[in-house]
Amino acid sequence: MAGFSFEHLYSEKVVFCVRTGHPLLSQGAIFSGLNAYTVLMPTRASIIRPFVEFPHHQRHCRVANQIETVSDAFGRAFVRESDAIWIISEGVVAADIAEDKLAALPVDTSGTKGPVGLTMRTDAAPSMPQAILMQTIREAAGEVSPAA
Repeated sequence: MAGFSFEHLYSEKVVFCVRTGHPLLSQGAIFSGLNAYTVLMPTRASIIRPFVEFPHHQRHCRVANQIETVSDAFGRAFVRESDAIWIISEGVVAADIAEDKLAALPVDTSGTKGPVGLTMRTDAAPSMPQAILMQTIREAAGEVSPAA
């Protein structure tokens, strides 16, 4: 990321997210049945992809049908209308889970914490509106994750 700086605000894990009522929510061995479903994954160039590769889980399953996307709108719509599984940052779907529109599968993803923060160009000083927005984001991030 030449020419950019990253300010880490907090870390967030990924979740295996499905629609409410998905068959895997009542199944004990999730990874044995994973191959039967389409899995939405972040693109290989995305920041969270290394955390989504789930190497410690790969020996248990192979994902045959993957769709790579970084579109939250597409992921949300596709998962709500299908039996697909969406591997995504927890914060992206937190409101959907709280509203019982989506559910997180009971998969231990504690080792998948990835950085959330601000990426800025190093060759330009932020304007006053940008600086105010960045400060507001920092404050909101502190409320989301005070230990960050």
